[in-house]
Amino acid sequence: MKISKKYSHFFWGIIFFSILFLTFPLEARNDLLIFWLADKKEGEKIETYRYLFNLLEKYPQLCLNFSLSPPVLQTWSTAAPDLVEKLKSLQRKKQISIVFPPFYEPILPLIYGDNPVVSFSYPIDLREQIASSWELYQQIFDILPSGMVPPGGAISPAALDLLSEFEIKWILTGREQIQEERYLPFVQYLTKEGKEIYLFFRENNFSEYWEKLSFPEKYSLKIAPGKEKIEEWIAQIGEKNYPLTVVTFEGLTEFFSLQEKGYEILEQLFDQIVHGDFVTYTAEKYILKNRSAKKIEPFKLLTWRKDGFSAWTEKREKRAAWELLAEAREAIEKYKNSGQAEIKTLDTIFEEIYICESGDNFLCFGEYADEESEKNELLFRLRLINIYRLIGQPIPGELFHPLASYSFLGSLLSEEETEIEIDKNERLFSIVEPADDSLDERFDLKNFSCQERVTEVITSLGKEEIIFSFTFSKVIISTEVVTSTEVITSPEITFFPETIISGNTVSYTIKPSSPDEKSRWDLVPLREVITSTGGVVVYRRESRKERIFLDLYIDLNNRVGAGSVTLLPGRKALTVPEDAWEYCLTMEINTPEVKEAKLYRTKENSPAEEVGKFPLVSTDPYTLSVAIPKEILYGTPMNWGYLVSVFKEVPVSPTTNSEGMKVIDLLVPLGKTQKQVLSESILTPHLSAIRIR
Repeated sequence: MKISKKYSHFFWGIIFFSILFLTFPLEARNDLLIFWLADKKEGEKIETYRYLFNLLEKYPQLCLNFSLSPPVLQTWSTAAPDLVEKLKSLQRKKQISIVFPPFYEPILPLIYGDNPVVSFSYPIDLREQIASSWELYQQIFDILPSGMVPPGGAISPAALDLLSEFEIKWILTGREQIQEERYLPFVQYLTKEGKEIYLFFRENNFSEYWEKLSFPEKYSLKIAPGKEKIEEWIAQIGEKNYPLTVVTFEGLTEFFSLQEKGYEILEQLFDQIVHGDFVTYTAEKYILKNRSAKKIEPFKLLTWRKDGFSAWTEKREKRAAWELLAEAREAIEKYKNSGQAEIKTLDTIFEEIYICESGDNFLCFGEYADEESEKNELLFRLRLINIYRLIGQPIPGELFHPLASYSFLGSLLSEEETEIEIDKNERLFSIVEPADDSLDERFDLKNFSCQERVTEVITSLGKEEIIFSFTFSKVIISTEVVTSTEVITSPEITFFPETIISGNTVSYTIKPSSPDEKSRWDLVPLREVITSTGGVVVYRRESRKERIFLDLYIDLNNRVGAGSVTLLPGRKALTVPEDAWEYCLTMEINTPEVKEAKLYRTKENSPAEEVGKFPLVSTDPYTLSVAIPKEILYGTPMNWGYLVSVFKEVPVSPTTNSEGMKVIDLLVPLGKTQKQVLSESILTPHLSAIRIR
């Protein structure tokens, strides 16, 4: 074949580049799917997401998949509409894919019927929550989502069949443990109706990498600059050389937030992904490119959590919560089918039950002893209480106690019974609790008694009074003030003036050389400095004695909302709602000079007001008594509820008065133990009153 001179240079050019390609093939690029999961808390991070979306505009070749909790979009629609517009724009350009989970993020298999704790099968709840999410999605984006990231990646065949009703084309899931040689990131599943759903499997190690870096000490990880960790992550994915790697980012993890230049670190990550050996996809783009995927083997349940479904079901608190939820859901069903249900009431009831079905609730029950977890549990129980109120059914007593109070079967744990002794005239009763159960053996409350009597001397407040007596198992002791002198040397600290003489009130300033030094010197009470020369400070520290308070909270009516669940100031405890108190008698018991008790009165949503002070009488080294005129505290003591508790106040630093008053002993009602109430997973205990009848 003869080639004309006109085209010879073109022909030989093709030959040259063909030889070059065969000799030096282009480096293979790894396919990468990144899913960014934003729960409802992410809605508050408006500036963070402005920065993130601007980065995506800077890197148009970077594709991401967003699973956004519906409340996030509700927040942004009002507080940051520009973010919503950015999302719309990025999705129209097909640079990002946006999906929603069911509205309150339940764990699909556990709601559908695959629940190892209780019989709980309400697929209709899942349908309603998905429909609510889809309605909001369509309002915002004018289309419907094509996929879903179920909470925890938790799915079952039955749940997939249900999702196919909503024309779901793909799902992100995972397995607890994945062997490297068996990591199959992309498969196809056929529902009972023969519909195709593609499953993406998360690679756990790469997905958990950033979360672990947020807590390096917990995972024994080397602390290194953010840039090094990015390079390490990129290199590890490259070394595995999977045909497709699927990873999740659960919001902007603490690792990025804790970096000195967190935003820049995130930009470096995106830059290395874009300019590295990766091709990123949205889920929809990847499916278009890879229509034929391997069919998945039969399976029962899937989740990417390494602790499996036990994360939502295993601990006693979680099981108790499922029991209570199942009972409430059954009560709702009976009310709905009773023929007396009102539509408006049902809407409110179902909203409450859907919130209670959230997987986040069960994930935290029994796991953490912090205020947020405690608040979540309290809200969970209060929502169930509200459901019973709305349907007009009796409220189960279990809902007024922390979840830690129950066995794994959901029943109250038994204990040695608290004894109640009543005289035949019902003018005197005593409550005797099991011995040696105080958290401080020096102050072990043994007995509380109440007696109505007529005084021999008639006063302006009448002749009838109530005598409250408290008996301890050991002699009531007092503690003293301890004063110590301490020296701190720090040549890097500069003081003004240079020398401070004892008793001199002239103010001075500490100029720390670093944040660490500042935090050290914040603990030094300036008013107690004796001398300071050349960076050597001598100061006096006076340790206040511990203070022990005995409180008696009285509930007159056993009605929710009629009193206060908040105790006196400083007490780290609450009452259960039905035992909200109206009166409190308090006394400091380990201070010899304090010889009186104070009586407080409170009403709903109002602070406690002091009613009066009454003599504190020590009838023997073990017992304290207080008499209150019935003119002030009127009614029938046998009908009241009594919460008797002992609090200890201990100072923690020279600049902090107290860490608050913690319960060290109390009289517990039948079916409760002090260990449950005061020690297990409860930062602020919820205390129950004892009722005589």
